[in-house]
Amino acid sequence: MSNIVRKSIFVFLGIAFIVSIFLITKFSYVEASKKDDKKFDDWSAGCTKEDANTKVPAICFLSQQVNITEDNIQKPLALYQIGYIGSKKELKLIVTLPLGIRLDSGTSIISSSKLVSPGKFTVCNQSGCQAISDISEEDLKTILNSSENKVGFMNTEGKQIDIPFSTKGLSEGLKYIK
Repeated sequence: MSNIVRKSIFVFLGIAFIVSIFLITKFSYVEASKKDDKKFDDWSAGCTKEDANTKVPAICFLSQQVNITEDNIQKPLALYQIGYIGSKKELKLIVTLPLGIRLDSGTSIISSSKLVSPGKFTVCNQSGCQAISDISEEDLKTILNSSENKVGFMNTEGKQIDIPFSTKGLSEGLKYIK
């Protein structure tokens, strides 16, 4: 299976998860434009389509995928999706990580050694485990002003694992999807 197909499947699963969150939690309304397939350095913009029949509004978000190389083959390690969600357009981050991690410890963005935006795992399936975190204005400023950001979580042995979190293009991308 080619790397592009894997990435497409990974992004599609993330979109399906976001839509399912809104259906399950019955968010009242999401304002989003129909912008799609725009690249901002390390981030890509994507939008779901509005469905007038089911009254599910369009949702726009940014995605970033982190890959590892095993046996000269790139494999997805983490998927970050960030967007303005809900009627209040709150900034949320969804982190998808591989199976085999400690769920009770959650995730955090580590920005210049400071923990910001703690996330709680909400669901695990065969593609990985997903954590959702709120990103406050203060957290966003901290993240954007730091040259060193990563997402931290614990493996099953209790060891902290850190994965890079690039902010290249994040500010421009957030302005685009807002």
